[in-house]
Amino acid sequence: MTVLNSEREEVKLNLLRSMMQGFRAVPLLYSTLCGFVALQLTSEFPPVIILIWWLATVGLQIEYAFYQARFFKQAQEKPDTWSKASARRHLLMNLLMICMVPLFWQPDNDLQNVALIVFQAVHVLIFTILAATDRNILFACTFPNVSTVIIGTWWIGNPAVTMLCGAFLLAYLFLVILGATTRKILENEYRLNQHNKHLIDDLAIARDISEAARIKIESTNTELAHREERFRALIDNAFESIIISDKEGIINYASPSVRAIGMHPDDLLGHSIFSFLPDKEIENIKKAIIQHNGQTPDGEPIKFQMTQRNGKVQWLEASITDLRRNPTVGGYVTSIRDITDRKRSQMEMVNQFRVLKALATGASISEVMELVAQGVEDINQTAFIAIYLIGKNKEITVCATPNFPDDFRQAIIELWHKTKNDDFGRTVLHGDELSVTPDLLESDHPDVIDLAQRFNLHGFWRQNFRATDPKGGGGCIVVYLRDPLQPTEWERSYLKGAVQLATIALNRRRTEQHLREATRTAELANRAKSKFLANMSHELRTPLNAIIGFSDIMKNELFGSLGSARYVDYAKDINDSGAHLLNVIDDILDISKIEAGRYPLEETTIEIADVLRWSIEMVHPRTEEKRIAVTLQVADDLPAIYGDLRAMRQIMLNLLSNAAKFTPQNGAIAVTATLDNKCMIISVSDNGIGIPADKLSAVLEPFAQVDDSFARKHDGTGLGLSITKALVTLHEGGFRLESELGKGTTAILTFPSSRLRPANTPKLAICQ
Repeated sequence: MTVLNSEREEVKLNLLRSMMQGFRAVPLLYSTLCGFVALQLTSEFPPVIILIWWLATVGLQIEYAFYQARFFKQAQEKPDTWSKASARRHLLMNLLMICMVPLFWQPDNDLQNVALIVFQAVHVLIFTILAATDRNILFACTFPNVSTVIIGTWWIGNPAVTMLCGAFLLAYLFLVILGATTRKILENEYRLNQHNKHLIDDLAIARDISEAARIKIESTNTELAHREERFRALIDNAFESIIISDKEGIINYASPSVRAIGMHPDDLLGHSIFSFLPDKEIENIKKAIIQHNGQTPDGEPIKFQMTQRNGKVQWLEASITDLRRNPTVGGYVTSIRDITDRKRSQMEMVNQFRVLKALATGASISEVMELVAQGVEDINQTAFIAIYLIGKNKEITVCATPNFPDDFRQAIIELWHKTKNDDFGRTVLHGDELSVTPDLLESDHPDVIDLAQRFNLHGFWRQNFRATDPKGGGGCIVVYLRDPLQPTEWERSYLKGAVQLATIALNRRRTEQHLREATRTAELANRAKSKFLANMSHELRTPLNAIIGFSDIMKNELFGSLGSARYVDYAKDINDSGAHLLNVIDDILDISKIEAGRYPLEETTIEIADVLRWSIEMVHPRTEEKRIAVTLQVADDLPAIYGDLRAMRQIMLNLLSNAAKFTPQNGAIAVTATLDNKCMIISVSDNGIGIPADKLSAVLEPFAQVDDSFARKHDGTGLGLSITKALVTLHEGGFRLESELGKGTTAILTFPSSRLRPANTPKLAICQ
């Protein structure tokens, strides 16, 4: 019962859809006709009333247009609901249309009145035909207008008009009867279509269930024979090549698409499925099939190579299905697809990665070129690759010949010496595009022909490459082939990629040459600097020792009075200047040794408190002269430091000298030594002039000073802080400055626990 109801609803929906298709133009037609009537006929009502009537008509038509769109999109069930909704809309539209008669009725103009009646009658006849398949909509579209025609005819009272009205009613009844007949015919047609649809579905299900009996049914059923033809057409035009063989592997069907893998269907029939494969590939395929019960493993098709008649190598992928027990097939079904492009792309990526890895690990130019050549040969295994480098004087270097015999290199060098200055050589040296010679035996040069015959070579493709730096030289990749062939678009593209790798290798070699030259120049400059400093150290120290010594004797008047107090002052100035210059020379030599990594540390256990006291005592004359208060705070049980005593003293003297130099009269300097997180912290703080924030990192560089003006207020070379930082770093420590302009500076040294040596205890753990 439920099935029958569903069929009835489907028939009603189909009838309703066919009728609604006829109503597609109703919204536009209604609006246009009503507008035409409003413009052409006269009315006793104000124009505003006519305009309101027309706008109401247009509004209803717009809503009906949206309803139509919704119906065709959503109407899948409940045809009665959609029919009643449509009938209500048509009833409203027709009630609004019959308002035309009273709006434009003219008692003194029978012609206009008859036109109004005829307009309604024509509307009834048209919509009787369009709405014949649905009673609800037929009533809504015609009953109000039929009533209006009858009332209007009676009102006019003209016999002729009355006769026309009678004819109209007869036509209307005839069309209603005809519509009922049409509706029944359409219902029967839709029911038949539904029945046929179910029948087709049942046949499809029966075909799937009874696949084993397909051959018998095909021989007796024309429809199934057509289906077999469609199936064969699908196989014949499939992207993959289909081969069917018997249980012995003899091919009895090959689809036309086997031409894509270089074969002809007729040439395969009657031959073994393995007859066109190399022995190695046959063994691999048979082994894989045996391991997986007569067919390829799920998700793992067999991949193998095959050489076509034209010498081109293809990569193929095959899936084999064992249908020997199937009486329809009685053998194997093999699906073969060409994966050459995919395999080439994978191999190209692997080869490029291999070359780039060799470049990254510092392989020689010959090793890299061998990899480039091997990559090209892997892609085209019928080719022989050679890579040549050509220098400034046209000298050739044979970098790579992976699969050529050993005497090929010497033969190429001899050929080049004979041809480099003639037309053949000039052709090789010039041109960036791929040069193709299909057959070397057709060359005009006898030496080239001799080489080709000697090594059985025909095809010759050459692609030049050059380093980015013109001085880096260039070369070419040459492809030799046994047969006269032209390169495919893919081979041209791959050769360009190989040329890019060769160019990268050539550029890298040129970069390495530049680097070696720069390193050699830097080493020479460094040796020259060291030699200069050693010589200058000897040349400057020798006279300075005499100047300092004799000026000290004169200053102290050890051998008698100088006669004038001014001479004593002069001798003191000479002595101070000499000592200052000696300090400058020592600083320069120290920073040079540190930068060269030649500053040896004579390490021993140092009591840091003693170093701090000694350093404060050394700067005492200067701090006393400026009345600077110096305080020292050393933590109890402070451990010793394992380091260079001279370096530690120099560090503290540099920091205290700087503090004394930049601290004003009556200033203060504080020196502290504490332990923090197993690390020793030493700080030297002053309340001097301070350092601007943007100069804190600059003052740690050699020869850098805060005041760089010509007439600076404080003397010095600017090496103290850079030497201090370097010496602290040599002791695995850290050094930093904290300063605020006008308030003072704090230098902070941090030494790790690995450098600390408590009394009679082993080395501490490294500071984190």
